[in-house]
Amino acid sequence: MLLRLLCLLPFCLLATLLPFRQAASQSIFDINFGGARSHPFDVQHIAVELRFNLERKEVIGMVQHRVRSLGNPLAFLRLDAVANMNFTAITVDGQSAQYQRSGDTLTVMLPTPRPYGDTFTVAISYDVIPKKGLYFITPKGRGARRQRSQIWTQGEAQDNHYWLPMYDYPNDRATSELTATIPANWKLLSNGLLRSATPNPDGTATWHWSQTKDHAGYLIMLAAGDYSVTHDTADGVPLEYWSYPDMPERVAPTFGRTPQVLRYLAAMLGVPYPWEKYGQVMIANFMYGGMENTTATTLNDYALVDERGLVDYNPDELIAHEAAHQWFGDLVTNRSWGHLWIHESYATYLAARFCGNHYGDDVLAKEMYDAGATAEETDKWAGRNPIANGNGITANIYQRGARVLHMLSHLVGESQFWRANRLFLQRHAHGLVETNDLKIAFEDATGLNLDWFFQQWVYGAGMPQFVVEKTWEDGQLQLIVRQTQTIDSLTGLFRAPVPMEFHLTDRVVADTIWVAHAADTFRFPLPSQPKFVIFDAGEVLLKTVEFRRTADELLAQLQSPRMIDRLLAVKELARMKPPKRDAENKGRGIAEQFRREPSPFVRREMISRIGTIEEEIGREMVAQALRDPDAEVRKEGVENAWMLQNEERPALLRPLLRDSSYSVIAATLGMLATTDTTGLEAYLLEMKGKKGRRDRLAQGWLNAVTAGKFSRLADAVAEYTTADFSNHTRADAYQTLSALDTATTATRAAILDGIVDESDRVRNAAATAAARHLDEDLRARLQSLQQTTLGESQQVIEKVLEGDWEEEE
Repeated sequence: MLLRLLCLLPFCLLATLLPFRQAASQSIFDINFGGARSHPFDVQHIAVELRFNLERKEVIGMVQHRVRSLGNPLAFLRLDAVANMNFTAITVDGQSAQYQRSGDTLTVMLPTPRPYGDTFTVAISYDVIPKKGLYFITPKGRGARRQRSQIWTQGEAQDNHYWLPMYDYPNDRATSELTATIPANWKLLSNGLLRSATPNPDGTATWHWSQTKDHAGYLIMLAAGDYSVTHDTADGVPLEYWSYPDMPERVAPTFGRTPQVLRYLAAMLGVPYPWEKYGQVMIANFMYGGMENTTATTLNDYALVDERGLVDYNPDELIAHEAAHQWFGDLVTNRSWGHLWIHESYATYLAARFCGNHYGDDVLAKEMYDAGATAEETDKWAGRNPIANGNGITANIYQRGARVLHMLSHLVGESQFWRANRLFLQRHAHGLVETNDLKIAFEDATGLNLDWFFQQWVYGAGMPQFVVEKTWEDGQLQLIVRQTQTIDSLTGLFRAPVPMEFHLTDRVVADTIWVAHAADTFRFPLPSQPKFVIFDAGEVLLKTVEFRRTADELLAQLQSPRMIDRLLAVKELARMKPPKRDAENKGRGIAEQFRREPSPFVRREMISRIGTIEEEIGREMVAQALRDPDAEVRKEGVENAWMLQNEERPALLRPLLRDSSYSVIAATLGMLATTDTTGLEAYLLEMKGKKGRRDRLAQGWLNAVTAGKFSRLADAVAEYTTADFSNHTRADAYQTLSALDTATTATRAAILDGIVDESDRVRNAAATAAARHLDEDLRARLQSLQQTTLGESQQVIEKVLEGDWEEEE
């Protein structure tokens, strides 16, 4: 490489003499070299003051950036600010400053160039109606009075500059404070500690929060609305749970295990919780599950559950994921987005580790298996991509990365794994990191050369695709392991340890092999032929494997003490198509194991594969599944109740309409609506309006009305289109109206409301219902509405009236 650079030098010198004068004035900081963004300054503190025009959904603000020059000297400050932001004043140390705009870039010209190390303050007064980053939740329409008005922000990845002029990239850290004036009956959460909340004579209140430890700018947040705050502690750390005043019964089931989460993470990582407090706030209409803003996590309010809701959904994994980010993401931050996997893979893995610790090892094993399955599917639809390349493929930086960390923990050992994590966090606390920093920390903590591991699993792509063959002869088991994956610049031959288990009649023999070549052969002297062999005991290695075994071997594997072995045996048995006699043996073996199987994961898998089992045996298993103590197994049983005899199905299903699980009830409604509707309409009227967690019961209700063609319930369906339900449920309700034959005054009113809704999903579903029921009455109302409607809604109405609306739109 050095020789090549030397050969290029004459050309480089010549290029400087050519007439490209604009290039001569270009700063090195303006050149995109890939990786992290260049910035010749260090923002040290950000002070924000905000007011809001709720009617206009407008932010009126002033921000002061205390900046340290890294230039020699620094002549201008280049910040991020959305193009529609209006500036009313910009000063540098109180002196008016000129500025330039170019797209989302704001360049502030410094009145006097600042030498390296000089500190100055840039103050910007502005107003903006943000399209992203900060959201005004102002429900309207039917049911709006039952909804919540809120203001909240979402900064990651680079959306905070839509409401706040700032340096909007993660490779700079600063302390911050935020002062905001809101309606007096609201509360406001932000980063750090609350300094004051002062009522004002005009019916507002001004809240002041201060974050005294530096963090990345995308983590600056606020959430304001009508909240009730519950206080808690974890080893002296103040905890705040921001929930809704009308849902006090949901606070403990949702947040109650937060202290255990923080204690577990601090103990395992060897680094105490690194911030002043930890708040969690529920927000409406959030686009994600949660966001790990420093000291103040935002959570989608679908996570709020009561005790009954815990039957179907436990928020602990979400709570633990966002809490883990307070270390991985907030305490240490990726220098560029290409290393985001460090944030998300650790948060995903640590959440799984907490759940495994709290609820049992089987939970961790299943989480890691599912992560591997997701990675495999992602390779199929998105192609092979390295984890550390910033391509934004969610499954790579979450699930695949978590599985890679799981492999790393097994490779180096538990104690060394946690020791390396502690070193990484301590070494880079309040700093910026790249993948190589993590590798070096692991190498320093363990003394191992891990370059090969990171090259193939983090910088490389794909996974080994094994074909395994075994033979038994003369007291030896021979194993041939072939790697059949495509070999190219992204994926090579993998080097990996593979733990083996040979289950004999009276003992288990364990060994570990290392694969590294296109084909590796291993021989194991054993006292007797194994009943079954486990390749990759514990299912640690990310891989695909083709390992042919007989039905008898797989049925024997159903007796393994390890849950994941039994789960994989069920999956493999389901893929087999043995002769009729062997098929009966397979079915009986699975049925016998189902009756004594301790893991709901395996029982659920057995029922989900019921179609591969002899029919009579399958019916018996479904009937048992409907009485299973685990809700997911019961739900799987309901979804496979088509196997039951027509005369027995209603009697087995109807008791489940009173099940403790909303998901089971919703599934039962759907199955009965397609198989036996006797008396179901009366039950649907009784259940009308009940939501369940995340509207699951409401959606099941709508699906049942659709499947059963209950046209007399059309007015009841119209109630599900109101703002009292999620946009997803409202769209489902319009789809149900489309499927019914009846149009009423109530359904027409619902369609008119929906066709001008702000949500594309709702508006399009309402348009489909309008096209389906376009009688003279509805046509006249749409024509009248068209005269007072603008934008996309007007275009949608026009297409419906002209007969050009198509359902797929």
